[in-house]
Order: sequence, then structure tokens, then C-alpha cells
Amino acid sequence: MNRQQISNPHLIYPGQALVLVRTAEGRAQLKLVGSADANPASAPAAAPAVPAAPPLPVAKLEPRVRDLGDIGSEPIPSIPNRLIEPFLSQPRIVAADELAKYPRIVATPEDRLYLGRGDIAYARGIEDPTQTDFHVFRPARPLYDPDDYERKTPFAYEAYFLGSVRVIKRGEVATLAILDSRQEMGVQDRLVPIQHEPLITYVPHAPQRPVEGRLVSVYGGIGDVGNNSIVTLNRGARDGLEIGTVLQVDSAGATVRDVTVPGNQFVKLPNERIGHMFVFRVFDRIAYALVLTANGPIKVGDRFGQPEELASDNVPSDDGASPAHQVAVLP
Repeated sequence: MNRQQISNPHLIYPGQALVLVRTAEGRAQLKLVGSADANPASAPAAAPAVPAAPPLPVAKLEPRVRDLGDIGSEPIPSIPNRLIEPFLSQPRIVAADELAKYPRIVATPEDRLYLGRGDIAYARGIEDPTQTDFHVFRPARPLYDPDDYERKTPFAYEAYFLGSVRVIKRGEVATLAILDSRQEMGVQDRLVPIQHEPLITYVPHAPQRPVEGRLVSVYGGIGDVGNNSIVTLNRGARDGLEIGTVLQVDSAGATVRDVTVPGNQFVKLPNERIGHMFVFRVFDRIAYALVLTANGPIKVGDRFGQPEELASDNVPSDDGASPAHQVAVLP
């Protein structure tokens, strides 16, 4: 509600004055004193004045060097970074042939099919002598829109993250030590240089414009998921999604036969809200979201859109006017 002037609560500084005003639609908003929109005259008539309290002492602040202490002094993130940190650099959305340019695993000891943590692997194509650590990805798999029943035209390719390795012996065929593994690794899996991504403090907010879409995959799963799961959306930056967008998940209502009337009449049941999710990584046509709340199983094909509690913030009423009363709730 305050994004016009206070888009990030971490960027409120000592010495700034804020005023709580009521908008023409009857909503309360925080404004910076001195702005045109922060005129207290737009607020309802104030209560009778009370005797003014003695003025508070004023301290003049100047820049100075200070010890920030340990990491405990960092801002508290809006969602637990431990849940999404591994996904800031993976999974990767790539072109169908993009992974072909990266080094690849060419052999395993004793012709083993799959490897895990602590095992040794052999790779070719490592040309940078300074690069020692790599993420391992399985060659890209196509992602299809749920409405593409013939599955002829993938709209994106997802390279699945398997783990990380380190070069312990260089050469035409390099020797790798597997540091950790989410799933088994094998021949033809690709090595992508590790690039550490900074953690971001996310600010939850409603979509900037109406958006609807479908869940196209569940990361690391094949069935139903719940809280703290990662899901893939068939909408991205070009559709208005951005980091921090909060979306509502709805289960598609089933089509059933109405047995209360003669004949074969079928009706579609309404969609039901089953949870909320938080977008944390965005590509052009696809996005990843963390499931925040789920009061039922969430699965591939479920629909998403802007939360009902937030819909009135972005969609005008039929007569073009804003509702007289609006409520915004973020999970």
C-alpha cells in the first residue's frame, strides 16, 4: 500500500518524518512529510487538540565509522533464505542446446552407472585452469504449457541440478571429486562453473497488473506438494511477474455429471483457493515460486492469479471507481 513513496522498509532513515493519511478511497497509507500527497488536510478532521508535550531533545547525527558486528546484525529476510538459496543459481532455464558448450562427465570408475557424494568422476572440456568448482546439471528437459495437449512446442527448457564437484587433477581428462549430490550423477551430465549469487532481501507485494497462469512442474517431485515446495510457473517477466510477487493458487474445479436432472448434463465446479506462493526467481517466460501456505495438495496444472484480498488493489470496479473499502492481506 505504501510502495509509491516507501517501496522498501529498509530504506527509512533517521530524521525522516512520516505521516499516516487516509486516501480518497478510504485507505490508510504512510507518506513522507513534505510530499504533495502527504498533506494532512486530506485526512479526516482531527480530534480536539490536547496540550502540546514538551519538545523532545534533538541530536545532530553525522557520518562515522562503526563496527557492524557479526552476521547477526544483518536485516531479517522476509522469507527464510535457507529455503531458496540453492535455487538462486539453479535450476537453470536454458536453450535446448546451451548446455552442450559446457564440460561433461565422460566416464566413471569401474563403469558404474551413477555416482554420489565422495565418489570420483572423469570429465573433458575443462579449459579454464583457474576454475575448480562446478555445479552438475542433467541435460535440459523440455517444459510444456499444460494447455498444450499435443506437447509439440516446449516454451522453455529446464536443466536439473544434481550437485557440485571439484577438480582434483587436471589434464585432457580431468579427475573430479563429488562434493555433494542431490541426485545420482553419470556420463553426459554437464559441468557449469559455480558463480556465487548474493542473497536478496525480498519485499512481498501484489502483482503490478492482473496475471493468470498454470503450474507447469514441481521441482524435485512428481506428485502433490505443500508448504516450502518449489514450483514452476508458465508466466515470467514479460507477463508482469517480478521478485517478491505474491500469488494465489487455485485448484481447478472438476467437471461432474448433474444427477439431479434427466439426461447427461455436466457442470464445472468452481475453483477453490488452496494456498499462496512467493515468486523469487524470474525469467522472460517462466518463474519459480516458493509455496508459503497450502490448505490442500498443490499439483501440476493448478491455476494461479493475484490473491483475492489484493485483487481490488489492481482491478477497477465495473463503474471505473475504486471500492469504498479495500482490505489487503499478505501471507
